Amino acid sequence: MNTASPQPHHHILALDGFRGLAILLVMFDHFTDMGGLLKGESAFLRLLNSGYIGVDMFFMLSGFLITGILLDTKGSQNYFSAFYARRTLRIFPLYYFVLTVAYGTAPFLTPQNNLDISGPNSPLWYWFYVSNFGTIVKGDWLLSPYWLNLGHLWSLSIEEQFYLLWPLVVFIFTQKQLKTVCLALAAMAVTLRLYFLKTEGDYSLMAYLFTFARLNTLAIGSWIAIALREPAVWEQVRKYRWAVFWVGSTLYIAVRTCWINGRHYEDIFAMIFFCSLLVLAIQEKGAQPWKAFLRSRLLVFFGKYSYALYIYHHLLKPIFWLKLYNGFLVPLLGSGWMGVLAYVIIVTLITIALALLSWHLLEWPMQRLKKHFPYRYDATQTIPR
Repeated sequence: MNTASPQPHHHILALDGFRGLAILLVMFDHFTDMGGLLKGESAFLRLLNSGYIGVDMFFMLSGFLITGILLDTKGSQNYFSAFYARRTLRIFPLYYFVLTVAYGTAPFLTPQNNLDISGPNSPLWYWFYVSNFGTIVKGDWLLSPYWLNLGHLWSLSIEEQFYLLWPLVVFIFTQKQLKTVCLALAAMAVTLRLYFLKTEGDYSLMAYLFTFARLNTLAIGSWIAIALREPAVWEQVRKYRWAVFWVGSTLYIAVRTCWINGRHYEDIFAMIFFCSLLVLAIQEKGAQPWKAFLRSRLLVFFGKYSYALYIYHHLLKPIFWLKLYNGFLVPLLGSGWMGVLAYVIIVTLITIALALLSWHLLEWPMQRLKKHFPYRYDATQTIPR
């Protein structure tokens, strides 16, 4: 059996599938949140309503990919500037396009809520990628322009904060030290989460949105990226991947189905499961069924367009809910399963269409500009392949 670690610079198709699975989970969670059909305390319904964990899958994959890029380009002359320029071209165009449309049209489309999107609900929280902190400061979710929903952008704020600071951390520490830093950050995040949940009073927003309480999956993904570049360590990771998979999945399912008030504890156990799933995606050689699943066209497709899908799917929820579901489908099909199923299919197709337009008209043209920001090396340095 070939147990060699995959080449770090090789594009791994299963990672696209991993990302696709994450966005499908999130979309399912948000699209089925109506009518109360999937709400309940039964073990089955609680397990079915687990799509929110897709956000943590995104975090772990981001930690893995970003840390890999930083490790591989650490010796470049323009390590910082090239990284930030290339990240900017990938993330900013769509994000700021959406904010511009949202707040640029609000005075005309919903003038009655102009005062509601100022003060504690200031758009500056979104413009500066700190909407998670804005929500914590307010003690409730920030209000958006009435015809849009920007609440889900909190996760992009956390990722952007990570992108801003993590290059310096990788630059300062050796690879060996960085592994310790990753484990320390993961332990700190879990400890903070537990502290917020156990402290008297309602600190659930702190547990859910505070950056340092959400670093566990980002840090573990980063640790896996380092392990992949150390053959001896990677061999040990690969050796125990299935044991971790079964332990992690069993713990998560048990906690999710049996602990009614365990919502903010569950993703701590899900993290163990995600670790193994990410390793399984990376160790892609072979013909096992799970590898074929992660490399399936459906998951890879959703993975490719996941960024736009994530932004758009929840962005238009007020319109989807008011006009499509309540205004059209409920009178036509009722609020039962037929209405919900039709709603999920229609909004999924609309979201895909918007994501495709976004990719071809905005995201891809901007990404092509990355060629103007290559990593530069001395002639004596080895250039990553």
